[in-house]
Amino acid sequence: MNAVSAPIDPATTLRVLKEMIDHLNNFDPSAGECLEINRAVFHSLFSAATDAAFAQQVGAFAFGDALTTLQSAASAKGILLA
Repeated sequence: MNAVSAPIDPATTLRVLKEMIDHLNNFDPSAGECLEINRAVFHSLFSAATDAAFAQQVGAFAFGDALTTLQSAASAKGILLA
């Protein structure tokens, strides 16, 4: 049986994305922790392939690449990040 996830609150999504962007912009290793704690938000944002790529980028401290991936996915979902 497949579990159906509740939709992620848009305000929560925006808060998590801004937090991750701060980690990535500051080359903060806490980005990995942010990713794990907020896994559902990132699953809702990315395709399966992009989700795996993003996790690999964060895990490898390729924060510039991860930031580009995150911003592209947010833009594709119509989420504006200032």
